[in-house]
Amino acid sequence: MLHEISPRELDITYRNKPASEDSLVFSFKDDTVLYNSDSENRFPHYSELGLSQQDVVYLFEIDGIDFFLELPERANACEPYSYASLFNLRAMQPKHLAFACFTARHLKKWYSSNKYCGVCGATMEQSETERMLSCRQCDNNLYPTISPVIIVGVYRDNELLLTRYADRPYKNYALVAGYVEIGETLEDAVRREVREEVGLEIKDPSYFKSQPWGLSGSLLMGYFAELDGSQDIVLDTFELSEAVWIPRDEIEATLDDVSLTNEMIVFFKQQGLSNV
Repeated sequence: MLHEISPRELDITYRNKPASEDSLVFSFKDDTVLYNSDSENRFPHYSELGLSQQDVVYLFEIDGIDFFLELPERANACEPYSYASLFNLRAMQPKHLAFACFTARHLKKWYSSNKYCGVCGATMEQSETERMLSCRQCDNNLYPTISPVIIVGVYRDNELLLTRYADRPYKNYALVAGYVEIGETLEDAVRREVREEVGLEIKDPSYFKSQPWGLSGSLLMGYFAELDGSQDIVLDTFELSEAVWIPRDEIEATLDDVSLTNEMIVFFKQQGLSNV
């Protein structure tokens, strides 16, 4: 999956340090990022952007390479870089840079959404010791927000329930998924989302694997669950355009090494129920 970058390693520990000339910088604009497919590093160095240290914030390190975020959005691209769609960079190589970009996007949304204190309206300031935004007026402290999401592979005998989203750029088959609500366990969220999106009941949800997903600021948690009762689907047409039972040997998915959803579908196709 996207975050599996071994033998490289992400060090997410916050450090109060300045950018060097060789530090890589992510510069986002809406759902795009400054990018050059012909560059070995893909993203610009600090020295190429004409920035001051006040324009950037330290993000993380991968194998000794520092990554920073440009906080203000620039008006224009900077040659030889241009703005590229984040969605189109899902399968970018080398993979550790794609993962770094998605993780940076998660933090970009957090910084951009919390410029001002939600309690008193004063300007938030960055902590010098940890990844935290603090309000000196009312002592309100904020840490990065992570939204939990469950993904469910619902199966009956040798068939898997595959779905398509109603109104999203991703048009391939997916699985039932949704955000965990306040007060819910993960297992409760699994049951509720299946009931809401396809009108089915399930039993024995079993945990499969997790994945950080920076584009939505989420931590994805995958489950498989067996159908319990009627197989008749009642589709939530606001969320989904299709939901179908597909036998194992007719699933056409191949491993893309990007998403948890894809890995779960391919796992079921290859392994069946014996290892679920």
